[in-house]
Amino acid sequence: RGRKPPPQIPAGGENLGRLVSWNVQALGKKASRAKKDALRLGLGRALAGAGPSILAAQEVANDKGAETLSRQLPEGGSGWTMSFEDTSDSMNNAIYAGPGVRVNCSGNLNIDGVRHPPHMAHVTAGDADFTVLSVHLSYAKGDASASAAELRLIMDWVRAQAAKPGADPDFVIAGDFNLPTSPGKT
Repeated sequence: RGRKPPPQIPAGGENLGRLVSWNVQALGKKASRAKKDALRLGLGRALAGAGPSILAAQEVANDKGAETLSRQLPEGGSGWTMSFEDTSDSMNNAIYAGPGVRVNCSGNLNIDGVRHPPHMAHVTAGDADFTVLSVHLSYAKGDASASAAELRLIMDWVRAQAAKPGADPDFVIAGDFNLPTSPGKT
């Protein structure tokens, strides 16, 4: 009831699938059964029948959280590639590439002035290749100026990478931006 049918793929077009971004709220510290069940249900709905899919996750607390999240993916994570590096920050970022998506290279970015290290993965899905960044910008008690400053630093990094000779210019930035969507709200 009330659900729209999925968008139609234009004739001759290729379905590259979906990129879903999800703040899993410190998953790994104390993930209750109810939280895991809700996550599994939500991810199943978001990624079902999507073709090649990518999940950009934010606030993955640690290795345990990354493994827990992997098991919540469709088919229990079978056929998915996890790209994650644990840091001293409990709000790590991760990228999960579903069946049909190849991770060519990946890793955390150490950008001075960015509190939670962004995670990047260069991926190939079908004939397309691009770099995905999973970011979690600072909340700073709702002060969007801190988030905006971090986003500028990340965009500087993207521009520098794209300007390198032979670089792939295609980037997708996904995440929890903590930027206002309406006056006074983040």
